[in-house]
Amino acid sequence: MKLQAKIMVIMASAWLVICSIVIADSKFIITQNYKNIEKEIIQHRIQDTQRALERMLDSLSLYTLAWSQWDDAYAFMKTKSTAFIQSNFVPAIYRTAHLNFIIFYNSDGKLYYGRAYDTAKNTIASVPPLLLEYISKNKFFVTYHDVTSHQVGLFQTKMGLIVMSSRPVLMSNGKKPSRGSLLMGYYLDDTFFNTLSKTVGMEVKFLSLSQITHDNQLRGVYEKLLSTKQYAVLIVGPKIEHGFILLRDIDASPVGLIRVEIPRLLYRSGLMTIYHYISVVLLSGILVILLTLYLLKVFVLDRVFSISNQIARINREREFDQQIAVSGHDELSKMVFTINNMLDLISNSQSQLRYMASHDPLTHLPNRDYFYELSTQAILRANETKSKVAVMFMDIDKLKKVNDSYGHAVGDKLIKIAAKRIKNSLRESDVVARQSGDEFIILMQDITDNTVISLTAQRILQEIAIPFVIDNQTIYVSCSIGISIYPDDGAQIEELIKNADDAMYSTKTKSGNSYNYYNHELLLCCQGQVIASFSQSSFYSNFFNGNTTGIFKNK
Repeated sequence: MKLQAKIMVIMASAWLVICSIVIADSKFIITQNYKNIEKEIIQHRIQDTQRALERMLDSLSLYTLAWSQWDDAYAFMKTKSTAFIQSNFVPAIYRTAHLNFIIFYNSDGKLYYGRAYDTAKNTIASVPPLLLEYISKNKFFVTYHDVTSHQVGLFQTKMGLIVMSSRPVLMSNGKKPSRGSLLMGYYLDDTFFNTLSKTVGMEVKFLSLSQITHDNQLRGVYEKLLSTKQYAVLIVGPKIEHGFILLRDIDASPVGLIRVEIPRLLYRSGLMTIYHYISVVLLSGILVILLTLYLLKVFVLDRVFSISNQIARINREREFDQQIAVSGHDELSKMVFTINNMLDLISNSQSQLRYMASHDPLTHLPNRDYFYELSTQAILRANETKSKVAVMFMDIDKLKKVNDSYGHAVGDKLIKIAAKRIKNSLRESDVVARQSGDEFIILMQDITDNTVISLTAQRILQEIAIPFVIDNQTIYVSCSIGISIYPDDGAQIEELIKNADDAMYSTKTKSGNSYNYYNHELLLCCQGQVIASFSQSSFYSNFFNGNTTGIFKNK
């Protein structure tokens, strides 16, 4: 896997882990916190509904108290005044107090006077017989032996649920005797719960026991509330939840459930906040990853890839003398600087190795293999230019005697000095190589006239003939040279060297300290011509200082 892909995988994995943590935190912690807050709000709303019901009961009781201890009502229980009836049993009184009926009973518990209110028609009507029948069967509600007592509560009747309050009728100062009792109340119908809903600001609905029986969820809520629980909550969906309280009658018997519908505004707002928060985190993570990848690509990866490609090219093409280019002044540039230093070392080492592989370690002249390579190239050029190539095979005479007399160290020094003298005797285009021991090979290129070959050979003989002063010792040596010419004496460098070696050996066996061409007849001819011409030339006189016989005195 490439570096860029690895970085993307690592960053994507880290981003997924962070997102998972954020989502888990939002799901299980923040959401739970919102649920807990919502639960507290629901509890307060249900308690508000309970208090509203209690206040309505208290209001009914207080309203009943105000009428039952009113002098006009006390007088009405004796006179049954028409004026009292006309002024008080009117629709406005019922609507204001949210009453459905007002009934007076005498001291014996018998109906004295009563009227009901038809909310649909907004008219005064007779008290329903079923209600009167229920009251007649429950005399305790309208018969008081203790004038300080009173009754208020919920009753289950054939007409449905009714809230009633009763008190003994007394004078305004509460003086006895009681002239009967006053009963006021209202039906627990849709009108009542609509009013209650407006009071608490939520939809409140009554659910009877028969409705609860046919609904498994409601039955579960009902069973929970039968225990010690004061309220229960049922989540309907993401927008609404229901709170329940158990409704009991005056005998504490359950008669149904009051359901409060509560919108989940806080929860939905919390979810929107969480979703927004998660979206911000996700988008921020994506932007951070993209920005980081871009910065990595521009400042790191592209530069690393460029460095890698340059290193690969240098290694592939073995161009260790090349330098790696990189921009900036940071850790990467420092690394490249170090690599470039290593390349310099490798290049220098390779140059040294190549030099050592192609040169003689003692004289630093090209060795035999390198000479073969250069000679092959020279022959190819000679074919193109229609010129000739000369090969000289040279041997230092009596070098073994020098080694035996003065030691190999002195012999090595003599060879080094001889190599310099030979090189100084050649043209710039000529090449001299050490064949082995005391043998040297010389390559002369672009030969159009054999005269330059002879002149070069004579210069070498002259240079070698000069005494060598080594370690305070004066040593005299000479050399023998054999010459072959391409293409006259051979087509391959190996053949030319062999023929030049033969010519050198022929010279050495005769007298040494001379040179000889491979073709003996040509040698004699050329020697005679060259010597004659040199005796007359100013160049020869300047080069040898006029001493021509000294060159060949040891022949």
